[in-house]
Amino acid sequence: MKIVQVIENFLPDSVGGTETYVLNISRIFMDSGHEVHVVAPSVNGDREYLFEGIKVHRYSIDKIAKKDEYKQIVAPKGLNQFIDIIKTIEPDVVHFNTFNRSVNIYHLKSVKQLGIKTFLTPHISGIFCAKGSLIDYCGQRCDGIVSKHDCVKCYLKSNGYGNRTILISRLAEKMLHLHHSFDKMIPSPAFLKQNRLDEYNDLNKWADGVIALSPWIENALRGNGVNNVILVRQGISESLMHSSDSNLDPLGRLKIIYVGRVYQIKNLETLCDALESIDADKVELTMACICNDDEYTRNIKKRLMKLPHVNWYENVPQNKLGKIIRQNDFLILTSFSEMSPLVILESFANNVPVIATDIPPISDNVENTKNGILFPVGDSLQLSQILVDLINNPNAKTAMKSGVKPPRTFKDVASELLQIYNS
Repeated sequence: MKIVQVIENFLPDSVGGTETYVLNISRIFMDSGHEVHVVAPSVNGDREYLFEGIKVHRYSIDKIAKKDEYKQIVAPKGLNQFIDIIKTIEPDVVHFNTFNRSVNIYHLKSVKQLGIKTFLTPHISGIFCAKGSLIDYCGQRCDGIVSKHDCVKCYLKSNGYGNRTILISRLAEKMLHLHHSFDKMIPSPAFLKQNRLDEYNDLNKWADGVIALSPWIENALRGNGVNNVILVRQGISESLMHSSDSNLDPLGRLKIIYVGRVYQIKNLETLCDALESIDADKVELTMACICNDDEYTRNIKKRLMKLPHVNWYENVPQNKLGKIIRQNDFLILTSFSEMSPLVILESFANNVPVIATDIPPISDNVENTKNGILFPVGDSLQLSQILVDLINNPNAKTAMKSGVKPPRTFKDVASELLQIYNS
């Protein structure tokens, strides 16, 4: 087959979870004898190049889109060029891994109208949430069922807008699509909820399948009325699979590691509060993190570095991360919200259990007391008690380590996708 993977950005320009996913399944497709192309927009102009043998096609878009593009009442810039690339390749399958202002339902519909099989895998929570966080303006986690929520109010209130702006936008929302000339005058936030509802309907009409990376995403898509959902659970690279090192600390310390970005949604205040409330001399914390130079990161780092045994590493290369994870007893994840946290699979690949919040994206993989421990979001008291119990009962961490099973790999993912493409 000729397979096209569509993504918002790609290597070497951008390195992230979605790029890694596309790269790995593309490698496996090619190893199986298929021809793979990656198509992605670029604010740096048109170009074509090879990346690890994959043919990459970049087409030009503006760095800042026009308001009507954000409203999705006109096609995004670059759509015609995108279609020309697709026509030149003549693929059997086009698989979208991005849905946003630059690549969206206009592209998928145009491909389907060419008679080509089309699929979408949503990798980020923007498919459900205009804010991209699944945290509402009250700070509570949202279930992602768009029809149940006032997304316009939530978006505006979260961004500091006053009641007058919210009222105007909500009134304008009721006038959407009465006439195209009205749509041009209506403020962009008024479109946020309706565009998502329209998108779900269009996915039913134009997509051959919408791939869910985890059960909670599958349930959320179905809850939003998408009826062509197929579950293909996330995987990781086989190169990351290792048995755990012997990590018994001669001083009896509990060794925990945090892996990921440092920003508000990760709720690292809960970890700080828990560690500050117990005998921190009994815990060794490793932070393998990606950081911005912002006030939140500085505050978290300042609090943690006051503790007696903290290792702070930034931008750890992927080929060294596994070894660092294996030197610990538990991975810790205190997030308010996640989409499909790959770091849990990376931890399991290194035979390390997980302590994490009990939100669905995490409980899809972590079974409480079997391969990890779950606790309520923001409950630093319960987290501190979990840490104390593990310090006092070292056998518990050994038992949970034995409950960790090797995760799925990208070979599993690619094999299932090929079956779907051929169905």
